[in-house]
Amino acid sequence: MSFDFKLIACKEELKPYKADILGLFQASFNKELPGELWDWAYVQNPYQDPVVSLCFNEDNLLVGHYAIIPFKLSNAQGSILAGLSMTTMVLESYRKNGLFVEQASRVYEKAAQLGFRVVIGFPNKNSAPGFKKRLGWEIQEDYVVSVTAEQLAADQGFRQYAMNPQAYGFDLSDEAFKLWRLSKPGARYQDHGALIDKVFDQAKDIVYSQAGYEQCLEKEQTYNVLIDEAVGSFKENQVFDYPFGYRVLQGEPIKLFKKDLLLSDVF
Repeated sequence: MSFDFKLIACKEELKPYKADILGLFQASFNKELPGELWDWAYVQNPYQDPVVSLCFNEDNLLVGHYAIIPFKLSNAQGSILAGLSMTTMVLESYRKNGLFVEQASRVYEKAAQLGFRVVIGFPNKNSAPGFKKRLGWEIQEDYVVSVTAEQLAADQGFRQYAMNPQAYGFDLSDEAFKLWRLSKPGARYQDHGALIDKVFDQAKDIVYSQAGYEQCLEKEQTYNVLIDEAVGSFKENQVFDYPFGYRVLQGEPIKLFKKDLLLSDVF
């Protein structure tokens, strides 16, 4: 069995493969990926170009896909270029050919050449072991909880976590990038300055927080919040597991991340 791998690090070069990618998504997950959402994630990102590996079989059918999209993480010492691991897909009948590892490795090598320091992602419970064993990721067992505004405002562990100057967190200082990120098709984000939330059923998801977030919470409102495993708050209020993973591509090790749902709420 022979394969043709294409490594793309340019939006314009990626555009002609849009239909193939959307078709593979449908075949892999049995659901549609809206074209405007793909455009937003891969083409309209103003920060930098994505890095994408495409794998075609001998009949020129797309059977494998691995990609990262760029963004900036920052802490008190400065900022780094990071990539969000996106839509890992291998057609079911080709899943024993090592394409996942081969394509990810190609993307990581190219990303390192382009200056990416780290790749992060939120693999589900089924795929997280594969990312750890086969791609060398570090996996952290984070989780999402449902709490009231009053509970969240009173929790010292979450406050210290959200304001840790050493942790690398999502950098929204670039207004063009922030405008793009909050313009995701179909999402209803509300920017309160120190806190960004999104309406979800009768509750709200807190997708981003920083110093002063307590002042932005609505009284008696219920919020869904991503909790770092190291914080350990609200275990009794856990709704579901939400593993976080990363792999440093170059430079010094990175140990501390501030995770916000704005990092993962892409597709």
